[in-house]
Formats: sequence, C-alpha cells, structure tokens
Amino acid sequence: MRKDILSIIGEDTKYEVLSEAAIGYGGQGDVRKVRRISDGKIFAAKNNKGTYEAALDEANRLKQYNHEHIVKFIDCFPLTNGLDT
Repeated sequence: MRKDILSIIGEDTKYEVLSEAAIGYGGQGDVRKVRRISDGKIFAAKNNKGTYEAALDEANRLKQYNHEHIVKFIDCFPLTNGLDT
C-alpha cells in the first residue's frame, strides 16, 4: 500500500496538526500526523530540520517519483506554527 506524505518546510493554514509529539524520526527531521482542512484527509507530514534550500531540493526530488515503494509527495509549505521544537 502506498503512503502519502507532506514535506513541511514552513507555515500554512491548509493543514491542522493532530499530534504534538512526533510519530516518527529521521536524519532530516520528524513526522507529525496532520489533517487537510479542506477535506479532512489525514497525512503524515515531515517537519524538515535542515536548511530551507535542502528542504526545497528534497521536495523537488520527491515530486518526480512515482513508485509503490516510495511515499507520494503531496505538498510543501513553510512552517511557523511551532513544530520546529
């Protein structure tokens, strides 16, 4: 089954964060559970801890992939709502 993921790099009001605590960790950041406000769909959202440029580079690479073993890239936005702790 294919998973969907958001790469979070800054603020956006299209998503509501559902978990204060991370649900996963990686070398470049952590993952939070979020809900898209427009339709209520639940996603895993990556909170990128690297530089802005590195986050954009990763987002641009993820957009190119379409494979069942790679998470689907949905959206990318700047974050200023406190998940950077």
